[in-house]
Amino acid sequence: MRFYKTLVLSLVVGSCMSQLEHKKSRAQDSQYSDAEKAIVKMTNDFRSSSGFKQLTTSKPLHTAATKFARFMLAEEKYGHQADGRRPAQRAEDAGYDYCVIRENIAYIVDPKHPDSSTIASDFFNGWKTSEGHRENMLGEHLEETAVAVASDNGKTFYAVQLFGRPASAKFKVDIENRTDASQVLLFRTEDSRDEITIPPRTVLTLSRCIPTTISLESGNDRMTVTDSGKLTIAVSTDDKVRLAKRNKAYLKREPRLKLP
Repeated sequence: MRFYKTLVLSLVVGSCMSQLEHKKSRAQDSQYSDAEKAIVKMTNDFRSSSGFKQLTTSKPLHTAATKFARFMLAEEKYGHQADGRRPAQRAEDAGYDYCVIRENIAYIVDPKHPDSSTIASDFFNGWKTSEGHRENMLGEHLEETAVAVASDNGKTFYAVQLFGRPASAKFKVDIENRTDASQVLLFRTEDSRDEITIPPRTVLTLSRCIPTTISLESGNDRMTVTDSGKLTIAVSTDDKVRLAKRNKAYLKREPRLKLP
């Protein structure tokens, strides 16, 4: 996401750094760290005011965000795949065992006040007022985040904000087809749609990362699963094929085998 139309970069190359330059560099690193923390805080405040849980910070996500922000700055490249990799690949390479990865990026050229507070506000407000970026900030299923801000001249700033849900947060859903016919199930998430055919008298176990809406292709039954559980496809008391939680009262009970 660009906040200014013109991108101007100045690269400083040298074999050594004077004591004055070293102090300046450390001061800038501290300033950028303050901006990163401010963006995380503003994001969590925004989530809280919108009814969503706050995110914790992740060191591996911060490592991935920092490397990518510095890459875009140094190579004068911009885009979610500027280095030839996807956000999830960069997070994984940094040691983040992910289930879901989302990324916001932006750059600013010649801000009026290049202090940490203003830089943080500029990036945060730019993402907040952009629909797609705002959706990432308010992702209900997300659990962790990290922000990196990079600049080498105090005039051009790149920022990367990563959001993640770790693999440990996956949940499993068992779906039992108790009918004598194959059944087609439709799966919908925020950004995907899939279908799976379950053979008769079969139990299917699925691992999911985010809340998923499941419905029968043949009917109107629909439910959203957010954690581990068991579902059943069975004939109801009115002789319709229904999708329901295990042992729902309106599903016909399976006949029991009577032993002599």
